[in-house]
Amino acid sequence: MLVSKKILIADDDRGASAVLAARLRGLGCEVLPVAVSLEEACGIAVRELPSVVLVSMTSIDGASGGLTAVRGRFAMPVVFIAPNAGMGASLGLEPLDYVVRGGSERELQLVLVAVLGRVAGEARVQEVESKLIAEQAFGDLGRVAGSVAHKFNNVLMAVTSGVTLVRLDLPENSAAEGSLKKMEDAVERGAELCRQLLTGVKREGGTLMPVAVATETAGTSLAAAGANPLAPAAKRPGARGAVLIVDDDESVRALARWVVEKAGYPAVAARDGDEALEKFRADPGSFGLVLLDLTMPRMSGEEVLVGLRSIRPGVRVVIITGYGEESVREGEREGIAGFLQKPFSPDALRAMLQRCAE
Repeated sequence: MLVSKKILIADDDRGASAVLAARLRGLGCEVLPVAVSLEEACGIAVRELPSVVLVSMTSIDGASGGLTAVRGRFAMPVVFIAPNAGMGASLGLEPLDYVVRGGSERELQLVLVAVLGRVAGEARVQEVESKLIAEQAFGDLGRVAGSVAHKFNNVLMAVTSGVTLVRLDLPENSAAEGSLKKMEDAVERGAELCRQLLTGVKREGGTLMPVAVATETAGTSLAAAGANPLAPAAKRPGARGAVLIVDDDESVRALARWVVEKAGYPAVAARDGDEALEKFRADPGSFGLVLLDLTMPRMSGEEVLVGLRSIRPGVRVVIITGYGEESVREGEREGIAGFLQKPFSPDALRAMLQRCAE
């Protein structure tokens, strides 16, 4: 463990320092030129960066304050050379803080190994702390990215809704169709930007954390030009067919409610988890499907999901999310009827309703 370790000796007793240097070389250490004063030792330490500095107590002030001051002059550990064991103990030094001049080679080895091991341990602690700080900063970045992408996806949803409404009022082959198509293309580019922003972001312990994986996309295709995404569905998604829409964004709720009602299903909207659970608890058997946003203030979509299942275990739920299917914890995916990734089109929502009715 001492092989190739640089040791600097500061001692004005040339004979004693020569003996000590020979012992250190016998242990495999590299011994730097002996310094006969503290000033000379400080200069050598700056240039050579030894692993340990051995300083003779006979060449410095023997007071405790003096020893502390000596330590402060070096960036590396200092081990004192005491003329005898009694002097080291009388100054309050710990056994690993000094070696006795003329002591055994074994004693010298044990002290140096312990000191170097302590330094290595402190370096390891600093390394772990640095990694922890970096991971915490990276985690903060992931949470910011997730929040921005969620809000931006809601904006894209509002644009998608507007394009769909305008298109339905246009005559066939309208000159405005080209402009609407450009808006749809812009929404798709925005959706791709969100997916790139969320690349490497997943949920971990209820928060968003960065990882080296790509997010999965689902339900993001826009309605084809001229197609009517709101034709009545062939079946209802449940015996009485009501669809509970839970999303904190008003534009998303409005678009989803409009699509659901045009598709032939009763729709009930809730702006947060508390309102959703209140309405569901009032008549749980009336709902055939729940459209549930995963990211909401106060109560998350996952918490709402747990609440819904506690009221009616078999309730069918479609998760609305900007993060992809992996944003739902593995243990909670069972029983999920499907996933819609924002920004979803009316066509994608209608297709999901149809699939849930089959």
